[in-house]
Amino acid sequence: MENYVGALKIFESIISKEPTNGLAYYYAGDTKFTTGDIAGAKSSFKKGSEMAPKEGSNFAGLALIAMEENNSADAKANAAKAVSLGKKMQR
Repeated sequence: MENYVGALKIFESIISKEPTNGLAYYYAGDTKFTTGDIAGAKSSFKKGSEMAPKEGSNFAGLALIAMEENNSADAKANAAKAVSLGKKMQR
């Protein structure tokens, strides 16, 4: 059985100690998205993209949110940003 509440607490604890940890924001957002908290997920992904702008996963999260909101322009822009950052990280 999944423990989303416990997982979210862990991610939020990491964020409070490491405010530029982009993956912690992503996983917090993903947990919120999975539990139906779309606004909370969007907030986590947005904050993660601001605090760790070189971490592409938050832009992928924002693309997912944009698709949920039927905003294809934002979905494409955020997906492109995520892919671009992912390619830079692989080098």
